[in-house]
Amino acid sequence: VLPQNALLRGAMFIGGGPNGDLLVGMNMDPGGAAVGRMDSNGNFLWLKSYIRPEGVMRDCEVENDSSFTVIGYTDKDNGSGTNLFMMRLNGIGDVQWCKGYDAPTGWNADRAKMDETRDGNYVVLAEIRGQGGGKAFLMTTDLNGDTLWTRSAGVTSNSYQVHNLHAHSDGGFLFNGSPHFSYTNLTPPPTALG
Repeated sequence: VLPQNALLRGAMFIGGGPNGDLLVGMNMDPGGAAVGRMDSNGNFLWLKSYIRPEGVMRDCEVENDSSFTVIGYTDKDNGSGTNLFMMRLNGIGDVQWCKGYDAPTGWNADRAKMDETRDGNYVVLAEIRGQGGGKAFLMTTDLNGDTLWTRSAGVTSNSYQVHNLHAHSDGGFLFNGSPHFSYTNLTPPPTALG
């Protein structure tokens, strides 16, 4: 149940359900990370809050059995960043399991994406903090959220923002993002005079 004075901070994802219904992930203030299910006419069947007061939803995968798996970030920032979480909810929004993932240098909570892999597991794209910036972080998990492997990409002196993730039918992964370079250490190019 959400607080009556909760303000919507944005819908983070909308997923199609098995019967033409919609799954909506929202960020509420002070309701935290919330998920709601609507019928095909846009009426809420239920709306629940999970990570309070400032948890953030980012993405979801709708399963064939009307359950779904969501990812987001906790609101805890102990000086090293928030924690990434993955949570499986049944068709009426009851938590089946919830896993948290630490990063040694913390997470950038702006973006996270997930997709189902060819073998039925999950792949997650997120951003980990680094010295001077952040790196793209890729992780696969099994259907219980247990980590299978992790990889990171990027140069620690630069910052990267991840944008999109696609699990390809050949078993590979495609993701994109944008680097944000530090121009303070660049030497200007020589001029024609010298």
